[in-house]
Amino acid sequence: MLHAINRSKTTLYHRYLGQRELGERVTGEDEMTSLVFGSLALLPDAAIFTFWKELLKKGTQGLAWQGGNPSSVSMTLWPSRRNGIEPDIRVEIIWPNLLRQVIVVEVKWRSGTLGTNGEQLSKQWQEYLMPDERATALHVFLGLDISEGIKAKSAHDAPWSDGQLFLRTWTDVGCAASQLTHDLLLCRWAEQVGALLNRLQITPFSGFVAAQQPQLEGTPLWVFWKNGSDQC
Repeated sequence: MLHAINRSKTTLYHRYLGQRELGERVTGEDEMTSLVFGSLALLPDAAIFTFWKELLKKGTQGLAWQGGNPSSVSMTLWPSRRNGIEPDIRVEIIWPNLLRQVIVVEVKWRSGTLGTNGEQLSKQWQEYLMPDERATALHVFLGLDISEGIKAKSAHDAPWSDGQLFLRTWTDVGCAASQLTHDLLLCRWAEQVGALLNRLQITPFSGFVAAQQPQLEGTPLWVFWKNGSDQC
């Protein structure tokens, strides 16, 4: 579907911009999750790890994955457990020392809130993850903006320790993809995802081409004050 959208073979993506037929139910959030991350999940382990490392690199200083490479990486969409709590994405990393690390991701796209004080995120952390998983787990909130994530993070009973909850936007996904267009394993996926997000009016910030100091015509460079009544 990524190819069909980016080659203008379908206008299905208009649904993700809020356009829909009268009475039509659009599951844009799940479809976007599948389009972007379902395709990523089909790539080799190293590619999956490289993407998440790029997306989360601003907040993972000191974590083990700043250095070596994992032994294996798996990625599952909508993993569920008996209690019915179902995050959108689960990434499981196995390190050479056999340490298992889980990344749980909640995705939002033009959809509802996380509940009072972000309780949806809190339940994922406290009730979806096992106690031994929480010790090393990372939790990611991904949305068009991070206001809901900020609300959850600042709640008085927020369950995360420092550095465990990451707030990211879809623009951050686009920025990460733009950094991976030369990666041997990820380049084609990154190009397709970048093109999709561009169609959805989400473009990565690429910096300023040039910035010049403004010149104010007719304004003297220096203004001198004189004593007495003859001030200029």
